Amino acid sequence: MSSNSSSGSSSPKMITHHVSEVVESNITLLDLFREGASEKLILQRLIVAGLLPTHSDDRKKHMTALATHFQKLDRQLRREFMFDRVTGLLLLFPTCLLHVVESSRDVLLSVLRNMQHLVESDLLEGSKVVLLIHDPLRRIFQQWSYKMMYVEQRPHDADADDEEENTDSLVSTVLEALEKLDEHLQESNGDVLPGTVLDEVQHLCVPPEVIHQLLERDMLLSAEEHLELYDSPIVLDLDAGMGPLSLSDNII
Repeated sequence: MSSNSSSGSSSPKMITHHVSEVVESNITLLDLFREGASEKLILQRLIVAGLLPTHSDDRKKHMTALATHFQKLDRQLRREFMFDRVTGLLLLFPTCLLHVVESSRDVLLSVLRNMQHLVESDLLEGSKVVLLIHDPLRRIFQQWSYKMMYVEQRPHDADADDEEENTDSLVSTVLEALEKLDEHLQESNGDVLPGTVLDEVQHLCVPPEVIHQLLERDMLLSAEEHLELYDSPIVLDLDAGMGPLSLSDNII
């Protein structure tokens, strides 16, 4: 379908010509709206960790309850943001979780608010925003899915390097695991779910002990802290030649 661009408004003749093209190609106005919406979507990738309650008597039951909750959240997001494609992967362990979501800023904010709600409802004991990537080159996942992981957690050495280096190294471990998982998914041409790949190649999974260490890092913001920072305005000195700026422009 051809398109006409102009610095000013389109003339009636141009509009009529464009509509005739739409009719001839059987493209609906909804298709055009979707096309415009997709062009405006700036893809972002959120990686957030959560700590499951330590007092849970039945961890498997709690994992199942969380899986059901996140499945409902996925359906809710697809209804509420019908033009913002939501993809990602939720890894559920007996003691923690790691959630990767790829979509628009509004969707990711909804995911963070949901994480905050889970903490306030005692379904999670805590959360940490591991990383937020603006405008990645492409998506890792073709859809949203979850995977329950029953793997043994290895104890970690609390006397390792200083916290800042440890945090950088831990985040790198998560990114490397996602990169390797992405490579395997690319080889399958998107025909298999990430959970199937993890069943076959378990070392691609982010180790739960790494997630626990990330949850202990004070330099990482919780979902609640991230949202508070997003909503908090900051006033800059007007004499410096800049007007008021909201932190939300840079946070997510």
